[in-house]
Amino acid sequence: MALGEPDRTTTVDTSNGTSIAWEYLQREDPSVGLSIGGLLRSGGKLSTGAGVNVNTNLRKTKLQKLVIFDQQSGQVRKIETYE
Repeated sequence: MALGEPDRTTTVDTSNGTSIAWEYLQREDPSVGLSIGGLLRSGGKLSTGAGVNVNTNLRKTKLQKLVIFDQQSGQVRKIETYE
């Protein structure tokens, strides 16, 4: 409960049967880009432009924690942490 709501709930097969697992995911950090450009036009005039891009891909995630519950008692059976 201290970890908050899980990102995803699944089931896993254990030696004691099927158990419920809560998955906590770590999302990829967004990337930020900045570009500046210029164009020299006829007559010696310079045109400039700038742009900013923020890129996030919510599908790029990795498993951070897995909490497995005993199906019978509802108690935490195992917590796995991934770096």
